[in-house]
Amino acid sequence: MTLPEVYARLREHFGSHGAVAKHLGMTEQHYNALRKGRANMPERTKDYILLKAATLNDCPVPAVPTDAPSEARP
Repeated sequence: MTLPEVYARLREHFGSHGAVAKHLGMTEQHYNALRKGRANMPERTKDYILLKAATLNDCPVPAVPTDAPSEARP
C-alpha cells in the first residue's frame, strides 16, 4: 500500500485528517506537512503511519457527535 492510499484509508476511517493526526499523536499542521511532502518524513514515522493503517481493524471508530437528543437528554 502506498502512502497516499494509507492517508486516504486513515481519513476514511477517522473522518478527517485532523482526527487522524490526533490519533497519531501529532498536530494537524505537522501531519498535513508530512502528507503533502512539505516536511521531511523519517523512516520511523513512515513505518508508524503504515503500522497504524494496517491495524485499523483492531481500532474502534471514534464516536461522531450528533445533535440528536439522547435518552438522557430530551
